[in-house]
Amino acid sequence: MKQLMFALAVFIVSYNFSVAQSAGNYKLTFTEDATELQKYFLIGTTKAINGDHEGAIQDFSKAIELDPNDASGYLARADSRSSIEDYQGALDDYNKAIILSHRNSKLNLYCRRGNVKLKLQDYRGAIEDYNQEIKLNPKDAESYCQRGLSKTKLEDHRGAIEDYNIAIKLSPKVAVLYSNRGLEKNMIRDYRGALQDFNQAIKIDPNNATAYSGRGVAKYRTNDKNGACLDWSKAGELGDESAYENIRNVCQ
Repeated sequence: MKQLMFALAVFIVSYNFSVAQSAGNYKLTFTEDATELQKYFLIGTTKAINGDHEGAIQDFSKAIELDPNDASGYLARADSRSSIEDYQGALDDYNKAIILSHRNSKLNLYCRRGNVKLKLQDYRGAIEDYNQEIKLNPKDAESYCQRGLSKTKLEDHRGAIEDYNIAIKLSPKVAVLYSNRGLEKNMIRDYRGALQDFNQAIKIDPNNATAYSGRGVAKYRTNDKNGACLDWSKAGELGDESAYENIRNVCQ
């Protein structure tokens, strides 16, 4: 969503049209000098922001037909395809956007393509993209976080922890970074370190079900059965159904 809003903001500055928000929806009004390409791109972007990704894809496709050498159309269509879980289609579009954009570091293209590869279970390919993104944007916390997730899938838990360490330094108030690192510490049996991470995640976000569930495991492994059961119960209340299995196996 932030990427789409950025695209819309760029065009608001560049071209003559107005945008209005009503009941949560964005609407465009063009002046007479707006080109067909601009109209399709901006209407598509507005549809995407409003959640109509199928309609947005149609408009972005028309924009691409009008100018097949403009990276913006492929990038926008890739984002919408990713939103409807057409990951292979999104990957194809990101590939094209990267070629046409000449590796524009402001677009986070490699991180976005890496996210799609992660969904497609191409974990090594995802890591390669995150590596490239980090070279271009060494302070991009998302790339470190996502590379950590990819390393988790490859069972490189210590490598994942290293990535979360950097991500936390860059974005110290993001709860999911602490809960993810806590899960990795559980995997290497650093339960006390995991407890610290889960505590911090819960402090930032008291509704983080993953943190309660992971903390329950860490407490159980450090002989705090009652505390573990309380945490699993809370995780279940917050929507983590797997926590109830732990309760059935350990607490009853």
